[in-house]
Amino acid sequence: MILLGIDGCPQGWIIASARPTPQGLKDHLLKVVSSLKVLAGLTEAAILAIDIPIGLLESPRPGGRVCDQLARKILGHPRRASIFSPPTRPALTAKDFPQARKLSGGRLNRQAYGLLKRIKEVDELIPLLPKGVRIYEVHPEVSFWALALGPLKASKHSPEGHLSRLQLLQRSGLFPFWLLNTRLPGVKGHDIADSLAALWTAWRIFCGRARRIPRCPPRDSRGLSMAIWF
Repeated sequence: MILLGIDGCPQGWIIASARPTPQGLKDHLLKVVSSLKVLAGLTEAAILAIDIPIGLLESPRPGGRVCDQLARKILGHPRRASIFSPPTRPALTAKDFPQARKLSGGRLNRQAYGLLKRIKEVDELIPLLPKGVRIYEVHPEVSFWALALGPLKASKHSPEGHLSRLQLLQRSGLFPFWLLNTRLPGVKGHDIADSLAALWTAWRIFCGRARRIPRCPPRDSRGLSMAIWF
């Protein structure tokens, strides 16, 4: 069994992986990949916790998916701004921003559109995942909220906010000091921290300790759950 926490980065994706043990985690590894197609070649059971919307609405709704609305509610101001409403499933076929925005009922912003290719990549990957590989949607800020037992005040982009998130990861007891201080060329520190927060959630899922919002999530037209795990 291997656990993976996955977050987007300028070069593609950063993957934090480790193997569960009775004491926690071992064999920690951080790596950057340009495509997630490599995951279709996994040869062992795995839990993938990825910071990307998975289940998608067919038509736009005010506030987006229920999980997005609940995530904003628990994070509060100002962290709620990190939860955007993803494009609708029809928007994945759009050729440009105006078309994608139209297919999303005019509610799609530039940030969400910027992630459309990543959302589509994951959407196309899911049917290719081997049996025994499970994938879950996470959001780092929701995971950090759970780690801190409350919302964080400082942005992850600020020195104070980045440090506070590293301290939360350290206190979890799952990550060695060297891992928390790893630097990768071209990868921002907060992207590494986000991948580790996703890995923390993957570990919680493995242990049966994870929670999700909403508790009874709806499924999209492809049968994919619309839930955020933490």
